Amino acid sequence: MRRPGGVHAAALALVLLAGLAAAPARAEIVELTILHTNDFHGRTDRAERVIATIRALRASHPISLLLDAGDTFESKIPGAVANGGREVVDFMNRAGYDGYAPGDNEFVEFRLEDVLANVRRIEQIWTDCRTRFGAGGPFLFGAFGAADAMFAPVVSRFHTYAVEVGPASGDYIAAVMALPAWAEWRAAALQEPWVLPHDEVDWPTVLREKAS
Repeated sequence: MRRPGGVHAAALALVLLAGLAAAPARAEIVELTILHTNDFHGRTDRAERVIATIRALRASHPISLLLDAGDTFESKIPGAVANGGREVVDFMNRAGYDGYAPGDNEFVEFRLEDVLANVRRIEQIWTDCRTRFGAGGPFLFGAFGAADAMFAPVVSRFHTYAVEVGPASGDYIAAVMALPAWAEWRAAALQEPWVLPHDEVDWPTVLREKAS
C-alpha cells in the first residue's frame, strides 16, 4: 500500500520530563510537534519546495522533531546508485532531519557501505536519545512513546536481516521486541497468507517463521 507523501504536522501530547533525574514535582510537560515526510523517492527537483515548507512549519512549531519514514532514496534515478544517493543526503542535511527510518528502497541496489552508513546514523540517533532523555526507561525517551512506534519497523528490519549493531542499540531492539504489542503485531503478520515476491529476500523459497 502506498503511503501519501509530503510533510505532516501532528501536535502529539508527548510527555518529556525536563531533567529526568529530577524529582517528579519538578517535571515539566512539553508539547512536541512531530513533522514527518515519506516516499520522497529521490525527487530532488522538489527539494527546495519541501525545505521551504519544513522551515515554515518549524517556525510556527519551535519545539519539534523532523522525521522521515522511508523510501527516501530511489535506485531507478540515473546516477543515484553510483553516487550513493548523495543528492538526497545533501537535501536531508539541509532540511535538518532529526531522525530517519529506512524503507525497502534504501536496500535496493545501493552499495553495502551506503546501507551501513545509514545503519550507523540510526544507531547514533538512538544513542543520542537514550543518553539525553532515556534515564526513565529502556526506550528512546525513557517510557515508550511515538518515536519508538515510528522506529518499530526499523527494529523489525534490523532483526530480520540480522544487522550487526552495538550493545546500546541491541538493548533498545530487545526492549521494543519484548513489548506485548510487538508479539501481537508479529503474530498477526505471520498469519498473512500472501507474499510479495520482490520483497522476499529468499524468493522463491519464502522461509517463514511459524507463529509461536
